[in-house]
Amino acid sequence: MASKEDNSKDAISLDKAQSPNCLIIDDATDNDENNSIIYLSLAKMEELSLFRGDTVLVSGEKGRDTVCIVLADQNCDDSKVCMSAVVRKNLGAMLSDVVTISPVDVPDGKVVHILPLNHTVEDVSGNLLDVYLRRYFSYTVRICHPAKKGVKPYSNRPVKKGDVFLVRNADNHPVEFK
Repeated sequence: MASKEDNSKDAISLDKAQSPNCLIIDDATDNDENNSIIYLSLAKMEELSLFRGDTVLVSGEKGRDTVCIVLADQNCDDSKVCMSAVVRKNLGAMLSDVVTISPVDVPDGKVVHILPLNHTVEDVSGNLLDVYLRRYFSYTVRICHPAKKGVKPYSNRPVKKGDVFLVRNADNHPVEFK
C-alpha cells in the first residue's frame, strides 16, 4: 500500500508535468552526437514561443542544468522533450524524469577551456582540435527567426561549464570532453 508521502510526491510530479514548460524526458531517435540539441513538438515550441535554433536552459529535478538548442521533431509528443543520453547525463536525469525548459540568452564565449577525459583519449593520435573539436563546433543549423528576418546559419554550440560532451572523429572513434 502506498503511503501519503508517496502519493504527494506523485501529485507534485504530475503538477510539474502539467505546467507548459515542464516536460517528460524521452530518448532522441538520432545519434548521440547531438550533445547540445533537444527536440520538441512544433505545437509545444509555439506554446512556449520558441523558434528553431533558440537556446534554452534545461533544468533537471536534481538542481543540475545545461544549455541546448531547440529543434522541432514531428515524432515528439507535446508533453515530452527528446534528448540524447549525453544531455541526460549532464542533467543527472533519466528517461521519464521531468525537466523545465526556459529560454535563455547565452553570450558568445571569449575563451573556453576544453579538456579531453583521460580514459577516452587512449590510442588517439593527432591534434585533437583539428581531428575532433573544429568539426564539432562548426556544426550549422539553418534557422528562420521571424524577429531577425530571414534564414541565417546558426553555428554556435552552447557550452556550459562542467558539461561533458562526446565527439566522434571520421573513423567514428569517440572522445569525451569537459
